[in-house]
Amino acid sequence: MPQEGLSREELIAVNAFRSYFELPLMGIAVTSPQKGWIKVNDQISAILGYSREEILSMTWAEMTYPDDLAADVAQFERLLAGQIEQYRMEKRFVRKDGTVVWTELAVGCVRGLGQKVEYTVALVNDISERKKVEDVLRSKTALLEAQLAASIDGILVVDAQQKRTLVNQRMFELFNVPEAVRVDEDDASLLNYVVSLVKYPDKFVARVRHLFEHRDETGRDEIEFSNGMFLDRYSAPVVGKDGTYHGRIWMFRDITERKAAEEKERLQKNELEVFYRASVGREERIMELKEELAKLKKKAG
Repeated sequence: MPQEGLSREELIAVNAFRSYFELPLMGIAVTSPQKGWIKVNDQISAILGYSREEILSMTWAEMTYPDDLAADVAQFERLLAGQIEQYRMEKRFVRKDGTVVWTELAVGCVRGLGQKVEYTVALVNDISERKKVEDVLRSKTALLEAQLAASIDGILVVDAQQKRTLVNQRMFELFNVPEAVRVDEDDASLLNYVVSLVKYPDKFVARVRHLFEHRDETGRDEIEFSNGMFLDRYSAPVVGKDGTYHGRIWMFRDITERKAAEEKERLQKNELEVFYRASVGREERIMELKEELAKLKKKAG
């Protein structure tokens, strides 16, 4: 860039830009309205896998991953047309060795007479590692969502501020939760609704409060509902590997049939015990009568 006629402040700015340009902080490139590379720093070469000379002989469109080219060109043309002054996007480039690199791209322009774009400046960051982490996270999230959807348990996760962060469909089905409560992320609305269904609401609320106040505790109990339903309730803290408390998970399983079977078994045992006692008492009475009869016969003889 010619420096003749520049003021002291302008010279300082130009030199500062040159120094910043060569710092290995991020890829920096000056490109033309025809998509050619005018000037690039070493970081651009490292990201794309080409030498500076090779890059300057190509256009950025040639290096762009085919599926991402249309979106980038559309924004670039808006920039040239004066509709926008800058844009930002995530896009992929194809490196010299054929591998694909994910980048975060920020593009601005310098305009001359008639607001015509003279050149553009692009800041390019390699975000491939971040994308890998995101892919792994998406995979784990998909697996978790599949497990939640297939679970026979109602599952609810509440964060440290008692906001719902995760809930599965089974949870809503168990409690027959109305739509207005389902869409409310504040756990208070769901809690109040469930409290209206349980047989012993004060006991239910006291246990919930206790577990939220004692973050390290796990808990398991059985809840009886006014309609005769029984649920097994399990709760545990959600703690990260670094020990950070992220909230609490609640799991509910319908044990109504099990409780009915247990009650049936209890009644049957009671009936057998009553019958046994009656039988034993009857045998004892028969023995007593036989003894009395024997005594009478002895006296009569």
